Amino acid sequence: MGKIEIIRKILVFANIPFIQNIILTVSTIVFFYILGGLINRIVNREVHDVARKYRLRKITYHTNIFIILFFVFIIWIHKISTVTTVIAFTSVGIIYVLQDLILSIAGWAFIMIRAPYSTGDRIEISNIKGDILDIRLFQTVLMEVGNWVGGDQSTGRVISFPNSFAFKHMVFNYSTGFPFIWNEIKAQVTYESNWKKAEEIILNIVNEQAEGIENKVKPLIKEMANKYLIQYSKLTPITYINIKDSGVEITLRYLTEIKDRRNSEDFITRTMLEAFTKEEDIDFAYPTIRYYQ
Repeated sequence: MGKIEIIRKILVFANIPFIQNIILTVSTIVFFYILGGLINRIVNREVHDVARKYRLRKITYHTNIFIILFFVFIIWIHKISTVTTVIAFTSVGIIYVLQDLILSIAGWAFIMIRAPYSTGDRIEISNIKGDILDIRLFQTVLMEVGNWVGGDQSTGRVISFPNSFAFKHMVFNYSTGFPFIWNEIKAQVTYESNWKKAEEIILNIVNEQAEGIENKVKPLIKEMANKYLIQYSKLTPITYINIKDSGVEITLRYLTEIKDRRNSEDFITRTMLEAFTKEEDIDFAYPTIRYYQ
């Protein structure tokens, strides 16, 4: 009888709602923790793209948190009427007080699903330009480029902005699908200079520097054409001529990789300076004042 009484008391104790809720809560947490670990193992094994692997692991982690919180909430609220009452009284206050927080979570979901940008991309949003370092639940972290530093190079500052910016501001993505940009270099030569020779020199320099880029760009253009209405009829470097007050302006337009813009511009400018120095019939133009008597 003693043993039966002890067992009966244990069963009665186990039927206490508080104890049941604790057991269910712990079981839920453990279950989804193990499930998340299994999903991450599959992702690590099957997905080889680093950026995609990172994004899937983030989605798994945050989805697990949401599901666990939802089930724990259900476990500890016994009556549906109570749930309805709690939601009715608190939803308006929560939406008003935490509207930015809620928008940031919604922005995170939008970024994960629609991918207007991902880690490693160079973007500009709300006059902030930089390379994405991390996409968290509430905010995006990037390494700033530009600002007081020329040539789209890093300033060294790490900037965080809420994910709600994805809804409130235009996002300029330099990287997605087409990691090249058009860059321009301007040079002015005097009216007395042989500007046609100068133009030919510039084109020879950039064609040597940009060799092989066209072969990289063509397949990307075809891939983007399947998603967007985009057409480029000319991918090779081109020059434009304009008449300015001080001389003839030669504008070079060429494709370069996003993060190599300054290096390519430096190479072309240095080589152009050295080439023009060797030519007796080419001189750079600059503002001058002439007096006639």
